[in-house]
Amino acid sequence: MKTILNQQLSEFFEFHRSRVTDEDICEMAKSDPGYGGYVRFLREVRKEGLLPEREDPDLWEVVCAPPVSLRSSVPLSSVPSLQESMVRYRNFVFAIAMGSIDTGANGDWIWMHPISWLLEDADRHDRRYLKLLRAAFDAAGAKLPEGVMGESGAPFFTLGMLIVSDWLADGPGKSEAARRLIREDGAMRATQRDDWGMASAGFLWDLQDIVSKDRLRVLKQMAAEIGNPEGDFNVECVLRSL
Repeated sequence: MKTILNQQLSEFFEFHRSRVTDEDICEMAKSDPGYGGYVRFLREVRKEGLLPEREDPDLWEVVCAPPVSLRSSVPLSSVPSLQESMVRYRNFVFAIAMGSIDTGANGDWIWMHPISWLLEDADRHDRRYLKLLRAAFDAAGAKLPEGVMGESGAPFFTLGMLIVSDWLADGPGKSEAARRLIREDGAMRATQRDDWGMASAGFLWDLQDIVSKDRLRVLKQMAAEIGNPEGDFNVECVLRSL
């Protein structure tokens, strides 16, 4: 197990580590034959603050599986305490996933999903947290190889930065994120063209396999709400392409 060295990813991880509880973990961990292992793994991470140095099957399972309360007969949305527990658990798991990029345990995950959940769970009026989230997106995306198939999360982290910058009404931040998004999308498509002899026609959305239409719908809606009162050229190019 290893400490997260990147400051932005470490601060994001510690923020959510300080909020999740052992009860959240026991309640929300994936309920299947591996449940005991997932709980032990997550409770150890919460206690020690250390992440795996290589791909870990328990980490893969908890990142890829949506949290589901063991009280399956009770809709989470009808019990505020369960809803809050789910959010704390989910954000903790995704903070682990992002931190694992730094420690070397990064799995072949569909990054669009945790990014969309982190955005949906964020309080848009909490500027301090939004800046923490944006910095973590920035650090995570920068550590993923640009234009490498199987690591197509970088543009989605940058889209997250663009969305958060819009919530912060940060014009220069939006412009920089839009410029980076255009570059990353182009780099990914150049790789696809080299590997397969063809380039996909769309912008951004077809860079990863989509296994959840609901998650795609949420992210697209957030992207559609981005404004450009500054009339920035890069932002306008991205908005016209999405």
